[in-house]
Amino acid sequence: MATDLFKSPDYYQLDDLFTEEHILVREATREWVKREVSPIIEDYAQRAEFPKHLVKGLAEVGAFGPYIPQEYGGAGLDQISYGLMMQEIERGDSGVRSTCSVQSSLVMYPIYKYGNEEQRQRYLIEACGDDAELRRRVDALLAAHEEPESYLDRPAIQLGSDSGTETDV
Repeated sequence: MATDLFKSPDYYQLDDLFTEEHILVREATREWVKREVSPIIEDYAQRAEFPKHLVKGLAEVGAFGPYIPQEYGGAGLDQISYGLMMQEIERGDSGVRSTCSVQSSLVMYPIYKYGNEEQRQRYLIEACGDDAELRRRVDALLAAHEEPESYLDRPAIQLGSDSGTETDV
């Protein structure tokens, strides 16, 4: 396991432009990355595997939809906080950061912005947190990514609904 010795000198005095909340969000994310990502990521990279166990921790630190309002399960942070979180996660690993960005920006934001209230209540609260369905979806998407040539031969990844209709991902 590698030790993360990263220190962040503020050569351009950018910290002066951030609020106290921004700095706290960045530091909390940085510490999580140092503790959970940095020690294991090289081993996973050498094995060409995604560290799926990190998904739970990403949900716990609020990396999925941090700008989604609290009423829908998000942290209600601003876009600067989101950017700082993603920057710190990216420093740990690009693939892990991509997982957060895709979940937040390509899945959750369109539901928040264009979905109706029922869809927001149903899907956003679930997508912000750590639950079995979220892990199942992430596993399915990762499996498709790990074997891209077989993706076209698979049935579409299904997201079921109570109404009996399904949507292809």
